[in-house]
Amino acid sequence: YYHDNWLGNIGSEANLRLLKKLNPNPWVAYNGTLSATNTTRNVITAAHVTSTGSMTGIEDGTLFSAVITPNGSATFCPGGSVQLDANVGAGYTYKWYKNGIEIPGATNQSYVATAAGDYTVQVTDVNATPSSVTANSVSVGVAIIAPPAALIRASGPLTFCTGGDLTLMANTGTNLWYQWQFNGNNIPGANSDTFKVTGSGNYTVTVNNIGCASTSTITTINQGPLNVMLGEDTSFCESQVLVLDAGYPGAHYLWNTGDTTQKIYITNTSADYSVFVDAGTNCQARDTINVHVDPLPSVVGISYVSMGGSTFQFAPSGQLNTNSYMWMYSDGAVDFNQNTTHTFPASADWIVTLIVFNDCGTDTSTLDLRTLDVASVKNTAGINLYPNPASDKVTLSADKVKMSEITIVNNLGQVVYRGTEENVKSTTIDITGFVDGHYIIRAKGSDGKVINKPFDVLK
Repeated sequence: YYHDNWLGNIGSEANLRLLKKLNPNPWVAYNGTLSATNTTRNVITAAHVTSTGSMTGIEDGTLFSAVITPNGSATFCPGGSVQLDANVGAGYTYKWYKNGIEIPGATNQSYVATAAGDYTVQVTDVNATPSSVTANSVSVGVAIIAPPAALIRASGPLTFCTGGDLTLMANTGTNLWYQWQFNGNNIPGANSDTFKVTGSGNYTVTVNNIGCASTSTITTINQGPLNVMLGEDTSFCESQVLVLDAGYPGAHYLWNTGDTTQKIYITNTSADYSVFVDAGTNCQARDTINVHVDPLPSVVGISYVSMGGSTFQFAPSGQLNTNSYMWMYSDGAVDFNQNTTHTFPASADWIVTLIVFNDCGTDTSTLDLRTLDVASVKNTAGINLYPNPASDKVTLSADKVKMSEITIVNNLGQVVYRGTEENVKSTTIDITGFVDGHYIIRAKGSDGKVINKPFDVLK
């Protein structure tokens, strides 16, 4: 018989360092070849090491050990268990331990573990000669996995109507699997962490991790009431399109515009818009929204007065819905006042562009003074034009001079009226055929000066 002092893992001969011959020889060193004093004994090789149990006795090269084999997974859910089996032999007795403490009454070859911990078994061979031998096993760890939480939250009120968009959401985490139930029955294919409600009733979700599961409490979805929401009162620019959506696809709709669709499109009419939605039993509702259409800015043209030479006063003509201005001149100058005065270089182009702004956009008007032949225009006192703006007639009168060669030019520089009056103090012109816009009436005075008066046509 031999007794070992075991240093390290028993996996090869090199790991067996000291053997003690119990009868009658003293300690001998063992490194693969027995000394001459031990030639009458069997040579112990790695092939004889058949277990990782604690080696306490060797007889003719046979190792006695204690080994635990779990009969199933040693990791389980609360309420589960695993049977631990020790090695079997004639005359073997057993003592089971948990965390190093003997388990009362646990003396069978098998033990059913229901609690987490480190389990060992002590095996004794009472039939061994010349005396019994005992071995202690390597510990086997038993672990209990906590089940995951199973919680449901909703994306909105716990109500359902045809076409509704209510989604139920389970808690998320690593390595989780899901199964949704409706009225206690599994919903085929409903295995993600979210589920879109398809009807009123009771919903639960079962959440699984590695073999353990929890089921949520019941979330009850009621039939109605309907919750139609067109949104808060709003405004938008007339260049845009506002979509009003009553929701609940598949329901019946009636708008105060007469439309019967789920959505309507608003372009340029400020008003209150309302819709009645019928999505089934206990699912009828109405909502109203006020919509204001903010207009784009506009300007009819540019009014100007010659101050002599190449200096002019400018003002916007017929502007609507504007809150800021930008004047751009052909010589590169820029001005941001509503009314402005500018002197052009005498030899340059005399072009002015006005851009008007509001929060929705811009409008632009351009005037080329050279095409209007205003280089010789003087600021003539005593010349009157009325009404301004005009719609059907406009009157031009002079206090001190007589007028001839009367013409009207539009903002493109085109002559749209050429009169036959000669040496008149006053004339009234029919403009019913004129479109809205900016115009200039011109005449030659008897004093040789050119008369130039701007006016606007607004129908």
